[in-house]
Amino acid sequence: VKRDIDTLFRWIDYTPRFQVSGGEPLLNKDLGRTLVYLDENYRNRIESIETVINGSIVPGDELCRLMKEHRIKVYLDDYRENVPQLRETYTQTVEKLEKYGIEWIDNYVPEWFSLDVEHTEHSDMTDLQLENYFDNCGSPWNCLENERLYSCNFAHFSLPGYEADWSASVFHNICKKFVFKPLRAGLFDVWIFLPNGIGCE
Repeated sequence: VKRDIDTLFRWIDYTPRFQVSGGEPLLNKDLGRTLVYLDENYRNRIESIETVINGSIVPGDELCRLMKEHRIKVYLDDYRENVPQLRETYTQTVEKLEKYGIEWIDNYVPEWFSLDVEHTEHSDMTDLQLENYFDNCGSPWNCLENERLYSCNFAHFSLPGYEADWSASVFHNICKKFVFKPLRAGLFDVWIFLPNGIGCE
């Protein structure tokens, strides 16, 4: 993840928001180190360093201490209405964030938002239906993984079998007009997605 962050900031000067997300980033053992690295190395180029959690896990004390110390804003997805099993951990998470004085935002989510792309099936769609599905996606997220920038975080899930090398330098040469200039101008927010469990993207 550090390599991806460093690569990104070789190409951009500033971003209003840098959000570390997942899945559930609390499942990644390197979340705290990633947030500290961002703050210590790039705070002067990021207005708001954030993470988003889904209320299924209560953050630990050490992570809360780091988030407070490094001024990390937390978006807490509120699924309580449609996933009642999360009510208790959501309440415990709010109490923990409040205890440590961490700035947090209640992010109401009307339905469970799944990134379970391995079980998403669209093989019955025609080419036109797939094009319409893509055009109407409306995903606001960019994703940086293994020094590759994806204009849609969902697109990076679909590329493992694709053999073209879309490294940051190649992507820059092809798409600088449409992606890097807006990033450089601070018109895009940046999200880094951490995988669940061990390891980092």
